[in-house]
Amino acid sequence: MHDLGCVLSERADGSVLRGGSLWGLPSKEPLDIAAWIDVAEKNGHSSVVLVGHSAGGPAVRRYMAERTDKRVVGWGQASVGLALWPPKENGERTKVANEMVANGHAQDFLPNFRLSAETFLDYQHTPDDIYDFYGIEYAKPAVTRVHSPLLAFYGSNDVGSAADLEHMRALIAKNGDGPAHINTAIIQNADHDYSGREIEVARLLGNWISGLTPPGLE
Repeated sequence: MHDLGCVLSERADGSVLRGGSLWGLPSKEPLDIAAWIDVAEKNGHSSVVLVGHSAGGPAVRRYMAERTDKRVVGWGQASVGLALWPPKENGERTKVANEMVANGHAQDFLPNFRLSAETFLDYQHTPDDIYDFYGIEYAKPAVTRVHSPLLAFYGSNDVGSAADLEHMRALIAKNGDGPAHINTAIIQNADHDYSGREIEVARLLGNWISGLTPPGLE
């Protein structure tokens, strides 16, 4: 799922298997994260934090909700919007996507929609509690199963704002369960990619991580 698009492998017939936000399968993202945590552990790191930026945010929170991984002592959401996307529907677009997959066009874009048919259907099959992670509409959102400390932040010139961070806090509080501690921040004069503000982001992350209590955190 990295980048908008990437090539995961080349087939013998010359075709390629694409990934990335427009062609990847979000349901498979926890497999990637689990593999990298295994690599970290094999290299001597018994504790890790997961930070997802932009479209990587839902990947991190899905991993946290679907797996009880005691190696993960904290998780972060950097520039992650709260909107429910893509819209769930069972109408004509879903019918077309199913037909495209059945006819061997799973990696082609849907008509007038910038997602591959296979990716669109994978999103449509996302469990409701994962899709509406904070409980904007769903009564029992997945965030109630995630108790590790959370850090969420935006740049001041980003896709979200301090009001969005407060909305997130309010949603979590409304559900009565969730992260043990929530820290939020706005990086001043920063855009979505924190261009030129990397030091501030590193300082924010470093200070937050240093406050996490499990021994051996590196």
